[in-house]
Amino acid sequence: SPLKDEFAKPFLTASNQIIKSLLNGRTALEAHQRSQNVFGEQIEALQKSDAPPEAQHMLPWLFWDKTSQTIIGDKNAQI
Repeated sequence: SPLKDEFAKPFLTASNQIIKSLLNGRTALEAHQRSQNVFGEQIEALQKSDAPPEAQHMLPWLFWDKTSQTIIGDKNAQI
């Protein structure tokens, strides 16, 4: 299950931040920025010397997801 997969966790944590932020009344832009911050934190964690060896394979895709995430529509939209 992806929820129990430690290799999926950095991706899910960052992407789920958008939903959490929107549900907490943040704008689309704020949700995006918070998610970008989480992506950055996850990338930094995987760059540390104590990161699992698999991190070297995860980092390019995590960075790709971070740089590919965009807002389409009204940046001030809220739920």
